Amino acid sequence: MNILLTNRSMKFRAGSEMWVKTMYEELKKRGYDVDIFTIAENKMIPESYDEKKHYSLALINHNVCLEKVKNWNIDCKVFTSHGVIPALERPCKGANKYVAVSEEVREAMKKRGFESAIIRNPINTCLFKPTINNQELKNILYLDNRQRVVDIVREACKGYNLEIVAGGSQDVRKKIGEADLVITLGRGCYESLASGRNVIVFGHHGADGMMTEESYIESRKCNCSGRRYKEKWDAKRLREELEKYNPAVNLRPLILQSHKVERIVEQYVRVANN
Repeated sequence: MNILLTNRSMKFRAGSEMWVKTMYEELKKRGYDVDIFTIAENKMIPESYDEKKHYSLALINHNVCLEKVKNWNIDCKVFTSHGVIPALERPCKGANKYVAVSEEVREAMKKRGFESAIIRNPINTCLFKPTINNQELKNILYLDNRQRVVDIVREACKGYNLEIVAGGSQDVRKKIGEADLVITLGRGCYESLASGRNVIVFGHHGADGMMTEESYIESRKCNCSGRRYKEKWDAKRLREELEKYNPAVNLRPLILQSHKVERIVEQYVRVANN
């Protein structure tokens, strides 16, 4: 099977870029012939594409990419929307199937006239796996590509070993493994939970708080963006949440159930074959 993955860019460690990288690696491991189409210069993965080639399946991110490939020789085009705010994530005509990464995104797509299935963000759970946590909270990682609340985080984390990482070329897996607790959003939340870390969802959209089994199920409805509860926290309130640290909490089984990349690939294949 020849498969095409599309994304506007592959230059950064942002959500959809890492989605493509994670899916690409799993599909290649399964023996599929996989190409990647980008509009901007591709710097993360060197594979090319051929617009005259026949593809059995295209997994398409971003509406500008769908516009570019909608007339290519592709048996089934599946468009995935990753968010409710960026214009690039808005669905448009031209795909055979539509996918949303969360309940919030599905509702936004429905309002635009597009029915979609929910398939959550893929995580390489062999790469992101647990290491030993300290019994007492010592090391905190603030992981966010849009560090608009960094001053609040710095103030709240005084007295702890705080590391601030914006993604990019950083070895995020290593940084998560060195932390006892991670303050983050979206993919950072899923990767950190897969690594057995305590996670607080807090960022520029608001706070969903310390992840428990119950709060995670709610928070993921809005892709762990902080928009589920939209609580506005100051440094004092964030400091209070840090006191909930519990090294015995391990939500990795939830990630294995809903985000494991092997499962996500199978879900996309089923959607394409329906």
